[in-house]
Amino acid sequence: MERKICVDYTIAIISGLLFGALVALAKHIIIWRPYAQGRVNRIYGRMAVSSGVNVLALLLVVVLRNRWPYSFTATIAAAALSLSLMSRLLSQIIAKNSEQNYTR
Repeated sequence: MERKICVDYTIAIISGLLFGALVALAKHIIIWRPYAQGRVNRIYGRMAVSSGVNVLALLLVVVLRNRWPYSFTATIAAAALSLSLMSRLLSQIIAKNSEQNYTR
């Protein structure tokens, strides 16, 4: 029984991390890549949309919690952590690429 609980938490954490990473990657491709390439100049609107996407992703986890057979708490915590870390990592990649393009 104890092993099953451990496996359930592991699946919930991995699923939350993957969901958060996929949402963050999709958000990066759709929202931030055009800005990084210099095609779009409205940064504050993109920041608001980005935050809204994060809230909607976590709201989706909350709405589906009764259908999800694994730990809701572990899933939403892992999704939030993954959204945060992936957004930070991808913004650093954008900054590094912009800096390299600026020095050329």
